Amino acid sequence: MSLYDTNLYKRLSPDLQNILISGQAFFRNMVRENHITWRVLHDLMKNQWLSPSELELLQLKELRRIVKVAQKTIPFYKSQFKKIGFHWEDLTSLQVFSQLPAITKETVLQNFEEFIPGKFARFYSVSGQTSGTTGAPLKLYNSLMGVIKEQSFLYRQRKWAGYSRGQRRVWIRGDLIVPINQEIPPFWRYNSVDNQLIMSSYHISKSSIPHYVQAIKEFSPAFIEAYPSSIVPIAAYMKNNGIQRIKALGVLTSSETLRESEKNLVEEMFMCNVYDWYGQYERVAAIGTCEHGNRHIIEDYGYTELTDCSDGRKEIVSTGFNNSIMPLIRYRTGDLVEPECGLRICPCGRSFRVVRKIIGRQDDFISLPDGRRVLALTFLFKGDIPISEAQIYQSRDYRIEIRVVPNLGFQEYHAGKILRRAKDRLGTHVPIKVVCVDKLKRTERGKLQMVVSEVKTN
Repeated sequence: MSLYDTNLYKRLSPDLQNILISGQAFFRNMVRENHITWRVLHDLMKNQWLSPSELELLQLKELRRIVKVAQKTIPFYKSQFKKIGFHWEDLTSLQVFSQLPAITKETVLQNFEEFIPGKFARFYSVSGQTSGTTGAPLKLYNSLMGVIKEQSFLYRQRKWAGYSRGQRRVWIRGDLIVPINQEIPPFWRYNSVDNQLIMSSYHISKSSIPHYVQAIKEFSPAFIEAYPSSIVPIAAYMKNNGIQRIKALGVLTSSETLRESEKNLVEEMFMCNVYDWYGQYERVAAIGTCEHGNRHIIEDYGYTELTDCSDGRKEIVSTGFNNSIMPLIRYRTGDLVEPECGLRICPCGRSFRVVRKIIGRQDDFISLPDGRRVLALTFLFKGDIPISEAQIYQSRDYRIEIRVVPNLGFQEYHAGKILRRAKDRLGTHVPIKVVCVDKLKRTERGKLQMVVSEVKTN
């Protein structure tokens, strides 16, 4: 459960909420942002300048390590490798590795218990779920060291943008920090430990955007981290109303598709580069943006293969290096990229491969009559909701139908929990209902779209 959903947080005054948020940040940083984090970051800062041949050696070393762990501790891989007559010591080249069978999200869902290294793994690992943008959230276990390494990679991306730890930072990424029915500012809270202004992405509307602009101006951040659906409307309002631009070092976007026109707009109004970051909760691959605006495959994060699809597009099939608790080997993400064929070496000097475009991230918005666009709705299905798939459908008149495929044990109170969560995020101004169905319609690529909205937005 998020801190913002607790009764304690909701009962406190804004000033005391600031203290509670800062206290949580202090203890969180002790765990995942400590001397180990900075030691890993030091190594990553060196890795980014490795030559292609040096990167291959690093990748092979990491693959041998993670495959050895998988064969020794993960029942699924013990069985699979035995079946094909493979042993981790046979892994002598990247070419050999590419011959191993690939797996999908469905593979893990269908064999979930076989991917966990013994019954005690749950007690010394960190658990979480994928976003569920393909309709069926996947629970995953990660090591604490894997969490720390993830933070180190994110810090390196911030460094590419010129950010230094401790500088003022605005955060607009799906935190419901004030009640959804609150209509007057502030729609934000302050984390003093991280010098961070945390703003609600749920309250960005035609009437509230001027308050957001003013708060950002007064805070004067060096860096902004936001969903595209949060920062783009703010930038558009500034441009359309002739508001003076705000100078920042960089804007870091992630979790949604960022269109080129939107990127240009944000860069214009905040007088800086936009750095787009791609990743998944499976932690198998990452793509980051360098100072020259090129998207690089983060080659020391995992071994990423780009397999042929159609029209020059490639699917990301990758193996992460950082999760030794529940490693996923040659995991098919279902996300596509368009490689940058004409660019051999980026002007930034890094040997990491460059992709021109990331495809497959759907714009999973619910649109509301007041102009708000709400993204972070995967929270509705997290925890103990026994469903196999889910989809949110919105008709042209804004009505919302939450469609779920129930598993054994699904009760009326589960539907009620989903409905309450939806109203907490969306308010009560649009009709919402939960409907149980036998199956959900797929896209042409066979993926299940989390949100299908008939509402037309600009």
